[in-house]
Amino acid sequence: MDSPLRTVLMTTLVAVVCAVLLVGVRGVVSASVDRNLLIDEQRAVLDALDVRESGVALAWGSAAAVEDAFVRFVRKDRGAAGIEQEFDVFTYMVGSETRGVAIRVFGRGLWGEIRGFVALDPRPPGAERWPVRGLVIYRDEETPGLGKRMRDDDFKARFRTAAGKLVPGLRILKGEGSASGPLEVDGITAATITTQGVQGLIDRAVAWYAGEAGVASGESAHGG
Repeated sequence: MDSPLRTVLMTTLVAVVCAVLLVGVRGVVSASVDRNLLIDEQRAVLDALDVRESGVALAWGSAAAVEDAFVRFVRKDRGAAGIEQEFDVFTYMVGSETRGVAIRVFGRGLWGEIRGFVALDPRPPGAERWPVRGLVIYRDEETPGLGKRMRDDDFKARFRTAAGKLVPGLRILKGEGSASGPLEVDGITAATITTQGVQGLIDRAVAWYAGEAGVASGESAHGG
């Protein structure tokens, strides 16, 4: 076999081997990335619902702890007759008791998409509104130190059950320090567009849950 032909064959062999290795590595990396994204989403659901065991917030455990808690306490609602819904709904169950629901929220902020979950406590009998259990944003492209503050514990605390906030009708104000009553929440100072984006995604999700999901008539299977 002459030298030029040997060179071509060796080059081809090396190229094929490298291609196979790259495909394999890409598959492993892709699977790892997909799992991490799923864990981030499950953690956000647990955090929004404030799922706890022995007083410990399960959202802050290891990836394995998050997966285990999600399987044990959270059920994804498949909708009537398994029909795909506009918004994903996750129910927090302890035995046969419904503790709350988390609705996937999504919309635009200043620079890009905002994604997260708004969680609601079960609606009290005869009431027209749901107590807000929590709000967690887990993906955004907002400005560090401004709009990205919606991920901070301080902002999330404004939506916890203890804050006594209610939907529908909740209004997120432009700045901080002036909210009063169950239908107002302090926004983020100097992040007006981000605040408006968060307001919009909550409004859309809650309106859907109260209307199209049939919750307003008390016929939903979500437990609200």
